[in-house]
Amino acid sequence: MFKQESCTAELYVSYNSESGDSTITVTDALIGTSQIVVTSVKVNEGLMLSDFETGPNTNWDLFTQGGSMLINSSANSPQGNSFYKMSGNCSWDWLIGMATIEAESYGSTTFDLSDNPNEVYFNVLLNYPQEVVNKPIMLFDFREDDNQDGVF
Repeated sequence: MFKQESCTAELYVSYNSESGDSTITVTDALIGTSQIVVTSVKVNEGLMLSDFETGPNTNWDLFTQGGSMLINSSANSPQGNSFYKMSGNCSWDWLIGMATIEAESYGSTTFDLSDNPNEVYFNVLLNYPQEVVNKPIMLFDFREDDNQDGVF
């Protein structure tokens, strides 16, 4: 999830430790920092649902709680030149957004995926501002009709 670039990697940990009748709490302790150079970009095999450069598939059913989900271009995007920027404000609900992604959006009733669950994954990076108190949840709902009975 990097471009071909120089990066700074930092490792932080948080934990609670019980000792007798005391609890020791460590929050966001910096363990180490390292400078790394990404010399080539990883090529992911498989079904590409969206590359962020052109926007979500127009057949996706998108819901954003009190806001929008738009393409934002920036030199700071992890890969390529763009990323989805979801914005909005909803202090009373846990669900900030939902994307229902049907296999039919890609011309089939099923996703062309391996039957081995160890080879199937969904790769996404979600980032939110540190000052957010009520951590948002984004729901991804994948729908396919494996047995061709019309039920997803």
